[in-house]
Amino acid sequence: MCVRCITFSSFTQPSSPLFSKLGLLDVYQLYNLSIGNFIFELYNGHLPHHFNDYFKSVDHRYETRQRCHQNISIPTKHTAVGQFSISYAGAKLWNSLPPQVKLLTSKYEFRKALKEHIISGL
Repeated sequence: MCVRCITFSSFTQPSSPLFSKLGLLDVYQLYNLSIGNFIFELYNGHLPHHFNDYFKSVDHRYETRQRCHQNISIPTKHTAVGQFSISYAGAKLWNSLPPQVKLLTSKYEFRKALKEHIISGL
């Protein structure tokens, strides 16, 4: 609603193109940005240790693409509610990121690259 007011658009115009035009994130994209920031802080040691059990890295002795790109094992969830959990949604989001984004160490640079990735459509 507010995006339509800012851009002086019609009430019936879809809001998705307006968000893209202004470089803003919608609610679902903000959700993904928050999850991505959580995982980044977890991997860089900025969160308490009890969060370490939320995710498990792909760990086997074979050099596969999953292991080489620092991917996370995706837990099995049978319900839609389970698929919105941070352990499932976070693993899916992290695995969709390009390797150069995962290797960033600056929180600012990571957040900027993650936002660009989310806007581009995951």
